[in-house]
Amino acid sequence: MVTVKAKKKAEKENVELLELAVSCKLLTREQEQQILSQILELSKKGTTTSLARYLYQQKLLEKDQIEFLYAVKKHLDTLMLDKKFGKLGVANEFVSLENVKKALDIQVEIFKQRQKSVKIGDILFNNNDISDANRTAILLTQDRIRDEYLAEALNAIATSEMERTAINKRFGAIAVKKNLITTDQLNQALKLQKKQIKQGGKHQYLGQIFEEKFDLSEKQTLKILKIQKKLEARRMNLQKKVFAFNVEKESVKTLDQFLELSVSDDKLSAFVVQKKGNTPEIAVNDVLNWLSNAGIKYGICNKKEIHDYFKLSDPDGPLNIARGKAPVQAKKEQVSLAFEIEQKTGEDIAKAPDDVLVKKDDVIASVTPFEEGVPGKDVLGHPINIEQDESVILNSGEGVSRRDNDFIAMVDGRPRLYKNRTLFVLPEQLPVETKQIDGDVTPETADGYQNCSVTVSGSIAQGTTLACHDLVVKGNVLGNVSAVGDVEIDGDIGAVGNSDNPQPSVQITTKGRLAVNGKSICAKIVTDNGLLAPKSSVVNSRIFSSGDVIAKNVLSSEENPTVVRIAKKNLVELQKLKALISQEQQKLDELSHQPGLDALHAKLMKQVQVQNGYLEKQNVLSYLVRILDDPALEKEEALAAKKDAFETRNRQADEKDRQDTIPENTKAFVFMKKIFAKTEQMPPADQEKYVRELMVSIDGIYKSAVKVTERINKKYDAMSLQVETHIEKHRDKIAEKEKEIKDLLSQRDYLLVESNKAGGDDQLLIKIKNELGQHTIIKGEAAELIVDEAIFSVFIRERGAGAQQEAQMLVDGYFE
Repeated sequence: MVTVKAKKKAEKENVELLELAVSCKLLTREQEQQILSQILELSKKGTTTSLARYLYQQKLLEKDQIEFLYAVKKHLDTLMLDKKFGKLGVANEFVSLENVKKALDIQVEIFKQRQKSVKIGDILFNNNDISDANRTAILLTQDRIRDEYLAEALNAIATSEMERTAINKRFGAIAVKKNLITTDQLNQALKLQKKQIKQGGKHQYLGQIFEEKFDLSEKQTLKILKIQKKLEARRMNLQKKVFAFNVEKESVKTLDQFLELSVSDDKLSAFVVQKKGNTPEIAVNDVLNWLSNAGIKYGICNKKEIHDYFKLSDPDGPLNIARGKAPVQAKKEQVSLAFEIEQKTGEDIAKAPDDVLVKKDDVIASVTPFEEGVPGKDVLGHPINIEQDESVILNSGEGVSRRDNDFIAMVDGRPRLYKNRTLFVLPEQLPVETKQIDGDVTPETADGYQNCSVTVSGSIAQGTTLACHDLVVKGNVLGNVSAVGDVEIDGDIGAVGNSDNPQPSVQITTKGRLAVNGKSICAKIVTDNGLLAPKSSVVNSRIFSSGDVIAKNVLSSEENPTVVRIAKKNLVELQKLKALISQEQQKLDELSHQPGLDALHAKLMKQVQVQNGYLEKQNVLSYLVRILDDPALEKEEALAAKKDAFETRNRQADEKDRQDTIPENTKAFVFMKKIFAKTEQMPPADQEKYVRELMVSIDGIYKSAVKVTERINKKYDAMSLQVETHIEKHRDKIAEKEKEIKDLLSQRDYLLVESNKAGGDDQLLIKIKNELGQHTIIKGEAAELIVDEAIFSVFIRERGAGAQQEAQMLVDGYFE
């Protein structure tokens, strides 16, 4: 049996649907009245039928027209709810008014194109204008979440893991209170859920665990969720903010008529002045709301000052209503060296004079410790950052140790300062003894020459490794050589005559230059100062040189090509260090959570710039309105002329009567010039109308920008607190990682010093007097060349990568 209430509801829906059909021009007014009377008549007779069925049966509308009608009705119902959604979002500072308006426009366009309604919350969320938690909170408040999605929604309204846990526990408490589970069962379920989360898999909601473990029915779980939905809605109390927002908005709108705000260029002072005319009594709290709405958040003067100022009938000038805090700049660490340094312009390494030799345990530098600065804060509540460089500007490199604020030499040697950031002591090279070896050097006779210059009258036998300072070999080298200085070889390197059947590779490593008169076959040669072989051939060998390579021929076989690489000294080690430093820095970033905070701070600063830009425009427009309201300037017609006359009078006024002007060479001045250009051809009345309308428009945009900035700032403050807590917890690990990175940077600088000693920034060359054979591989620091066909008399150099080109090995003619 249909109740009277249900009957009246159906009749109301029929009336609304018929009105909509007329609005959509599917029915006429006459048809509306006839249909309504016929349906009422049927209802009196006890015959109930839906309006849609009646319209279709009577062939008044086609099926697709009826479907369209219901789609429009659904869209309008959604639109009504979504307008309330927007009010809740703006009042609770979840979203800006500007973004709500954009989303509503998008919603209308989507319906026009697809005849489909999309919720405003989904549009805002997809545009990153509202968080999932805030969207869900509003939908929960509006009772717009279907029963099957309640558990997910209650989980989604949490903005942190702590809040999510609290909501979870409230669900369990309701279940216990309703005697659906015991406290012990609740604790079991919470432990199981915690374990699932810890294991990283998909965890269950408490309701699902209750159903699975303790035989709760879906109906009982839904009952708990519905109770909790009302509880969470009351707890969030979003509707209360709407009332407060509307009251505040009205009071702010009223005060805009009587008060004028200006902010200094440095944002460290805000001033309020009463506009001329009959000003009503102004409450202090209303002034504070008005200031907050205008973005003034910090350094506001006490209530008594505000109260006393607005009690004055004719105040003498504006009230400095807010004062920011200027920053105190940090004092950087100061370095005092115990010796003079000589540094040529453009060079990375500063050297002590040649007669300066430091001894082990000497104090070679001292520092005055860094003094931390204090960031400031402007009246808008934004931080004024300072250069807070806490890192030590002087690192201890090879041969140096830091003890407190002193740098100590660890060895006897000559001090070097690399790029004013890393201090080294390079060991003093003592004179070396020269020894003569008659005949061949064998494994049995090769030891004991590390600190000697050696001359060998014979050869170095296969299987032998000779380590020495400088080396001269009259015969062949069939074994390995490791030299600190230069190496000269009159004979051959490697197994002569066996290039097609290579013997085990001979390896020669020298920190000086290698000069060879004979062939180099199947050899591995590493030289810091170049290879000089102008009368001989290099065959099936591997050459790595940090100096020029000069040879008569460089020959290869397809199976065993010669590889010649020219690159700065320590390139491989530097590349490894660079990768390791990057890897360790990434670990430090992950440990400190700093990149995420930096990204959010950058977003905040970008929004602050946007807000400040509109504030500057607002200041300009307030300035121009003040000029327009000045009766003494009425004779001037053009706005620019009024401004010039105002400033002329302003310069002539006494110091206490002078007013602030818009400084030239600022963005604000450029904006004002654009207004002058726009209003130049307008009559005076239209100029004033344009300026006042623009002021209202800019004021609205500025206040929207203030809300957006506040929202980002709250998120930044919350994240900062999380990061600070995390850093405090892992302080020792972070300090250890910072030290690791610092040590790696010192190692890198030492290798760079060594590289600069070897070759500086001069471009390295490969010079081939005769043939550069097929299959030979030529490498630079980043480029590679494989020789397809033999070429003759060339020199090769590397061209580095540029903005629009890759690194490349260039081959040119060589005519020496």
